[in-house]
Amino acid sequence: PEKAGFAPGDTTYRGETLGRGTERHPRPSYRSVAPDDDPAFLAELDERTKRLQRWEDDLKRRDDELRRREEGDE
Repeated sequence: PEKAGFAPGDTTYRGETLGRGTERHPRPSYRSVAPDDDPAFLAELDERTKRLQRWEDDLKRRDDELRRREEGDE
């Protein structure tokens, strides 16, 4: 059949070629990317880590401040 795969029984669609091996309708890539290979995921993970560290630092500062106030009242 026209635009069928090259091997017997291959049902892979072959797009119309425009010359030089380029396809007018290339097959979509369904390859998944692992999280540790995805730059956007790594950047978001880094931002989350920084945000968590800032939150923990602020919490510790507030806790220390509250402890000093309570010790000063006694």
